[in-house]
Parts: sequence; C-alpha cells; structure tokens
Amino acid sequence: MRWPACFKTFQNPAHFLLEVMDAMPFGYFYFLEGKHKKQEKASHRLTIALRLQKQTFTELLSKLDSASQTTLKAAVQALRKKGEPFTADIDSAQKTNRWKVTGWQHTHDKTQLKVSILWFEPVSQDRALQEQQRALIKALKEKDALFAQGLDCIDMPLWLRNTDMSLAYCNQAYVNLCGQKNRAQAIKHNAELPYQSEENLSAKLLALSATTSGRTKQTNGVLSINGQRTTFCFTEAPFVAGAETTERATIGYAQNIQKETTLFQTLQQYIDAQHLLLGALTLGVAIFDANARMQYHNASFSQLWSLEDDWLNAQPTFGQVLDKLRDLRLVPEEADFTHYKHRELNAFATLSQPTEEMMFLPSGRVIKRTMTPYLQGGLVMIFDDVTDRLAMERSFNEQLDIQKTVINHLPEGIALFNNERRLKLCNRSYEEFLGTPAVNLPLDDFLETQRACVDISADVWALHKQKILSAIENKENPLIQIPLIQGDTLRLSIAYLPDGGFMLSYEKLDPK
Repeated sequence: MRWPACFKTFQNPAHFLLEVMDAMPFGYFYFLEGKHKKQEKASHRLTIALRLQKQTFTELLSKLDSASQTTLKAAVQALRKKGEPFTADIDSAQKTNRWKVTGWQHTHDKTQLKVSILWFEPVSQDRALQEQQRALIKALKEKDALFAQGLDCIDMPLWLRNTDMSLAYCNQAYVNLCGQKNRAQAIKHNAELPYQSEENLSAKLLALSATTSGRTKQTNGVLSINGQRTTFCFTEAPFVAGAETTERATIGYAQNIQKETTLFQTLQQYIDAQHLLLGALTLGVAIFDANARMQYHNASFSQLWSLEDDWLNAQPTFGQVLDKLRDLRLVPEEADFTHYKHRELNAFATLSQPTEEMMFLPSGRVIKRTMTPYLQGGLVMIFDDVTDRLAMERSFNEQLDIQKTVINHLPEGIALFNNERRLKLCNRSYEEFLGTPAVNLPLDDFLETQRACVDISADVWALHKQKILSAIENKENPLIQIPLIQGDTLRLSIAYLPDGGFMLSYEKLDPK
C-alpha cells in the first residue's frame, strides 16, 4: 500500500490514516509487526462495542461465542503467517451482536512493516434474519435430499399427491414402474401406475375415494413387470394438507403380494380338493371357524339333520344351528337347554384333542359325533348315524348270549378257537373236566393247562399233544381219548368252523 500524495504534507501520514479509519462506521483491529516493533490494537468503535479494556486480541476473542472464537482465531493465524485474506461471520458471546469480519494484510516495501487489519462490519437484524433463512432453506434442502435418497432405497413404490390428486412426489421404484426416465418427468407428466384393479378403480379414483371418505382405501391390482403379471396391493391414505380440514392430500404405496396371492390360490385349491373329498363321504361333516360360524358342510350333513342348503350356505353360527335342531327335536333331550347350549359352545374355547360322544335323539336315533380342532381355528364335526349298527350289534350280542347259554348247558366240554388258534370261550362242562383257562390263550398254552388234570406220563404227554396239534393242522378228527386223574375218560373230537376257527368237544365216556 502506498500513501496518497495528500498525506505527504502531514508530519505523520499514518496517524492521519488512523483518524480517517476511526471515522468510518466500521470498527477494526490491527496487528502491526516489524523488525523492531509489534503492536495490536482495537479501534475506538470496536472497543466500545465489545467493552474492551486492554484492547488485545486475546481479550477480543473472549468477548465472542465459542464457535466464533475458533473460526476467527484460525483465520487470523493464517492471515498473519501466510497473508491469506478471509471473510467470516462472528457473534458476540451473548449473541446480541453479529459482524462480518474481513481480514487483509499489507507489507510496506521499504520498512518491511507488516499490517494485518480486521474490519468488523455490523450485520443488521434483517440481514441476520436473511442469513438464518438461507441457512434454514439449505438445511431443509439437505433434509429433503436425504429424505428422497432414503425413500429411493425402498423397493416398494411410494408417492405423494396434492389436494387436486396430482402427483407431488414419487420414489425411484415408482418411476421404474410407471415407465418414466426420472422423478422430474414422472411428476411433470403426472404419470400414474397403469394397474388393472379388481374393482375397476383407477389410481386417481382410489385416491379420490380416500380423500372423500377420510379413510384409507386399498385395492388389489395387476401390473406387468418384465412381461409377467404381478399382483400388488395399492393403498391411498388421506391426510389434512392445508388450513382447512376438508383439504386432504394422500400418501400412497404399493405392496407386491404376488407370493401371498400364489400361496392363497394354492391353499384354496387344497381346500376345494378337501371339500370335494368330504362331499363324497356318507358321514355328515361341518366345519366351523374360530367365531363358531359355519364355513363348510357336505350334502350328508344337511340330509342327516334335514336342514336346507340355502340356510346352511348363509353361514349360521353353531348356536343358531343348535336352536334350529331344537325346533326340529333333533337334539338330545335336556332339562336346561340353555346350559346345554353353553356347554356345546364352550368347546370352541376349550377343546384341544379330538373327542367322541353319542347323541341319543328323541326319535330313537343314535348319532356318533366326533369333534376335532381345526388348524385354522374352530372345530371340525363329523356325524355318523349308528342307529342301525347299534341295533345289529345288539341283535348279535343277544344271539351270542343265547349261544353261550345253550353251550353252557351241554354235557360235553366245549372250547371254541378263532382262525388265529386263540381261545374264544369254553363252557362250564369243560371247566369241570379240565379247569378254567384264560380267554385269548394260544392253542399250545391251552393244551398245557390240561396237563395237571389228565393221567398221562411226561414222556407220553409230548406225543399226545403233538397228535392233537397235527390233527388240527391237517383238519382231521381222530377221536382221541384222554384219561383224567380222577378216573373218568374224555373223548376229544374236533369240528372245523366256516370262519377258519375250530371247536374242541370233550365227551365224557360211560365207565364199562
């Protein structure tokens, strides 16, 4: 810096220059550094603004906030050592004042005197507010960019609509599906996802329905991705976008549910196959869900209980079915039907294992009911009309009792065996002759029980038993005589039965 010519008339031009600088509206601080002289000083205006006493740079820094101290200290250090000019915004410790500080340096050519000056330009409140606004806008833009980058990482299409249903924002997944080059073009062209909805609802109609009702709306639709039809669940969720509560925008997203759709279709195929199989059964089958509502019944069920298919297809509850059967007098007679009904419904909450019970109806019919927990919640009930079967079993048991009575009154000892050579029964005469063997005893063990009652030596016993076993094996009837210890003699004869079993008859011979 060279002094102007007018300054040469003064005895000390530098003093005059300082007076001029003091008259300026800006405060300043300077460092004067030479071979034999060093000085640092604040201007009168800056001294008053910061209430400086010693007018040193260290004191000046102490009057600033911590961030400004760090910034100014580093900038001044670079200015004094390297001559690097700078501009920085600093605040006082109480944040009451702000300055735009400009630093520059000049070295005198002849004296090698170096001057580093810091100009403190006050920043008005309006300017400070503008700077805050710019900083806020910058931060918002950075957050917006970060928000957009984060949403672009999500592979699920996301979008935002204005109150007029136009597109306000979309992520990269949306851009890819709608066939646009970038987000800006998608928003400019107001591009919509070209899906085919099950309810024939377009994207805008779905969004309009959401804003009108104030509720989230969903629909399933199909998009073509790489030539393949893919099912998505499209959602439009409304929210208040303005001061008026009636002004609603929407946020939307599309979930790829192709896997779920395929699994549901496969499950439905299994259910249809199951229903086809159950429909062919003669047993009555009914399936109730966890809420005790009928989900399925076969034709045998409606025929068994004389219920109309139209009424059953309306999915009545199990309680309603019980009421209907009570009106038809098709439930067991109970003194307290309300208690009976409550006990039946309680099975939906308590049953964990298959159970069977007999239902004795007023008409005399007997129904066997099996209840099993259903995998999807609820119960599976299987009904079997066993009235005829029980009647046959009763008749058979009566006949069997008659046969046992007749056999027990025969003088001959009788032992019946099934086709597996196991004892089914023996009469009283046999027990008097040869003891009481256990039922279901194998033939070999049965013969061994006779050994204590017959008068046959040990070495002959084996031949005796083998003769009987051989005769049965060859279906012969050798009429074997068996001497008893008590002195009587029995004659054994063998009769073979149609079911593969046989009968041993022990006749007591008259003594000669």
